[in-house]
Amino acid sequence: MTSLPDPDVVFAEHPELGIVAATASTPDGPDRGDHALTARGWIHHKELDIYTLPGRLDRASALTVVSGSIRALQNKGQIVAADPGLAQAVFHDRAEARNAAPVASRRGPDAAVAAVQTPPALRRNPTPEVTEANISLSPPRPTAAQASSSRTR
Repeated sequence: MTSLPDPDVVFAEHPELGIVAATASTPDGPDRGDHALTARGWIHHKELDIYTLPGRLDRASALTVVSGSIRALQNKGQIVAADPGLAQAVFHDRAEARNAAPVASRRGPDAAVAAVQTPPALRRNPTPEVTEANISLSPPRPTAAQASSSRTR
């Protein structure tokens, strides 16, 4: 059995501090994500050796920052881990953002603004629901035997 390498950066939710991140960086070692986090607005608390987001961010904005941070770290080859509940929240936030993508018929810099202001039901080409293989968004489907027994009731 092969073991997975330790992550360079871990994201989680703290009951008092909100969303936090921690890196595996050491004072004499290479940067393992610190620069990427601070470049995206994360604040390093040396006494705790963790990063937090500015307190003025609402939940949706915080999830957007986490999503962007994860992508930036992964693009730099960093190994990233996240608490399962936080990972699912980020995934749902990204799916909602994809559903608010500009309508194909609109062009120019105002297309994104117009798409966000247009309710999904009124869009001509809404983005299909996004699913990922490693995150279950719904309960397991019933087996054929369970489905047939529920039809006969």
